[in-house]
Amino acid sequence: MGQLEEARVVAVRRALDGLEREGLINRRPGAGTFVASTTPRRVVTADLTNMMASLAEMGRRTQVRLVEFAYDEPSEEIAAALKLGPREKVQRSWRIRSLDGEPFSSLLTYVPERIGRTYTQEEIASGPLLPLIERSGAAVDRATQSLSATLAGPEVARELGIEVGAALLRLTRVVFDRSGRGIEYLSALYRPDMHSFEIELTRTA
Repeated sequence: MGQLEEARVVAVRRALDGLEREGLINRRPGAGTFVASTTPRRVVTADLTNMMASLAEMGRRTQVRLVEFAYDEPSEEIAAALKLGPREKVQRSWRIRSLDGEPFSSLLTYVPERIGRTYTQEEIASGPLLPLIERSGAAVDRATQSLSATLAGPEVARELGIEVGAALLRLTRVVFDRSGRGIEYLSALYRPDMHSFEIELTRTA
């Protein structure tokens, strides 16, 4: 087994250990791994087919806390995703969103400085970000999103009240305006025991 394959096996085992600790799966020797039957709890559901309405509803049902706020030089990855010009900075914000006082998501957002300067630190600490972006005059046209799994690092684990190495859902989203320029880069981490995503699929032609 090569080093890369071995590292992947270790990551999968740690993710399964995290899901088992959280009561989401049961591992039965000789039988396999099964989804646990648990008592229903309040779960935040995000509908990816209507992003703006979903974010507005989430804003009404949940609370947000701003952890970090700054203007930085973007990484090459973020600059390319947002199609930024040379030496163009980004506004970076890290927020923790909670439901009934229990944190369930970590939101790390990058916005071009020209847009970020149109709203205040207090405003981003009190509600969803996309309405503030649209208020600046940038019209949301489309977005690309990807979903994957990851493990909680020390800082995120501390803010979400979970163990280091716990399994998390990861969503990466890039939002574009009508001219094709990027206006938001989001790297979001969600506790799988408190969050679900719903995607409606419609057949065309």
